[in-house]
Amino acid sequence: MRWKVIGASGFAVEHRIGALRSAGQDPAAVVRTSARRAAEFASADATPVGTASRVPALENPVIRAVCRSSAIAKRVPEVTAAIAAGRPVPGHKPLAMPATDASRTAQAAGKALDGAEDQAA
Repeated sequence: MRWKVIGASGFAVEHRIGALRSAGQDPAAVVRTSARRAAEFASADATPVGTASRVPALENPVIRAVCRSSAIAKRVPEVTAAIAAGRPVPGHKPLAMPATDASRTAQAAGKALDGAEDQAA
């Protein structure tokens, strides 16, 4: 499976990307706040795409899931965009804070699941 990694912090580099690769999976894109830093990271890590844009990579059919290690303030739009694109988003921290943001994220997931069920029927 190919992944989009949002946020290339020390945690992402040391744990997330290593875990993906040890499971035989690879990052297909890495997203950072700075396009230059994203491109540098992608080049050094042999990741095909390094970008500062969070959404276009979701349109790439090669990317099957999203791994995010970004700051809490950035998570709601990232997670809801990934969910809307039909990509699973496992996480290690709270996906959203405060409760209103968590509720919005849960509603996005519910809509995505309803849409998937409608397509399967």
